[in-house]
Amino acid sequence: MKKLLSTLVFVLIATFGFSQNLTATGGSAALGKAKASTGVFEFTATGLDIASVNQNAKTYASWFTVAAKEGKGSISLSITMHKNESQTRRVMHRYFVTLNVQTVTVDSTEMKVEDFVEKYLI
Repeated sequence: MKKLLSTLVFVLIATFGFSQNLTATGGSAALGKAKASTGVFEFTATGLDIASVNQNAKTYASWFTVAAKEGKGSISLSITMHKNESQTRRVMHRYFVTLNVQTVTVDSTEMKVEDFVEKYLI
């Protein structure tokens, strides 16, 4: 019984621990505009804690700023690049990794963070 209970707890932690997701606000068109000119990327995050979002953002303050606003069941993120260049967008990928973001949804298509970075950021 103990073994069954501990296995169940492990499965629940593994399931909910890896459910962090970002959704690109405005879809691929907004991402293209941000990459080409504005340097401001907008996301809605689920499964993240606002305290960890803000704490981890401090690490990357020399590259970009993160404005996080807590909503009902999600967090709105606005990431503004200090220099809108490829290297800064690569650093944004590292920021996503520190938050343990697993997937990003763009135009109703969910993809791994690595695929998102290759397709929309680099």
